[in-house]
Amino acid sequence: MTWVLPQELTDYIIESFWDDPRTLRSCALTCRAWLFTNNSHLAAYHASRKEIRSVADLDLLSRRLSRRESRRFHRNVVELQVHEGRKGGFAHTIPFRVSGAFLPNLERLSFVSVGQTVRRVLHWHYSVSKHVGLYRRVSRLRFDHCRLPSLETLRRIVFSLPSLQSLSLNHANTEFLPSCTHSAIEDAAILRQHPKVVELQILRCTFNRPSGLRHLLQWFRPDVAGKLVFGIEMVVLSRRDIRLLRLSVWQLIAQDTQRILHGLKTRIDRLPNSIRVLLDWNAGVKRLRCSCDIRKV
Repeated sequence: MTWVLPQELTDYIIESFWDDPRTLRSCALTCRAWLFTNNSHLAAYHASRKEIRSVADLDLLSRRLSRRESRRFHRNVVELQVHEGRKGGFAHTIPFRVSGAFLPNLERLSFVSVGQTVRRVLHWHYSVSKHVGLYRRVSRLRFDHCRLPSLETLRRIVFSLPSLQSLSLNHANTEFLPSCTHSAIEDAAILRQHPKVVELQILRCTFNRPSGLRHLLQWFRPDVAGKLVFGIEMVVLSRRDIRLLRLSVWQLIAQDTQRILHGLKTRIDRLPNSIRVLLDWNAGVKRLRCSCDIRKV
């Protein structure tokens, strides 16, 4: 007579080895009845996309990476998404607890709903950018519905990623203000060290001041000490200063939008044929819809 342990007891035993993939594999090969429960745990180690939606998820991933025997199972992770949601206040600790040294193939990093649930936007310590720099292969950085304390915080994060090629800001109800802690000369020195960002997307972002957008786009210009103009003119309309291969801007809300629109309307005929601009505006709403594709400039 074959004696079989109750499924509840089997699950309880296997659950105690959730952070030991070698033991889980041995259990899966030992008994067919143990296979299903083991596979559910082993699948988490081989997933190429990781999501952190709570402090518990962060603790789980951090504990798995802290075990030397389980680190090699996370080498195939290519995408990490941090979703604070209603339980915010932990996004700035991600670089410390999930070190980029343990995720060598990570290529896409996303932050969703960061700082939306707290009354006061948390200050990100300057050392965060230093640890973000360990994500050496991250080429795409995305912020969706996020509130960061300042442009300076975003600037440090952007320039700490050595392989960054794409930056996307989607529906950022920003606290962004023009930074006064760095000079144009300092920015130019950083740009010479930073690889060329070839794609920038600004989707439904609100800037408290027109100069907020100016400072944001300023980071991607090769000559930041030159004459500055408002809004997207400096990237799209000034052919000498074009550094981006692609620029997409939708529903940009900013003060003094009329000046940006007037500049686009009066200079649109001067654009080279390699730049295609689709423009639609509503003066009453002060909302700009623009899509540009820059090739072979």
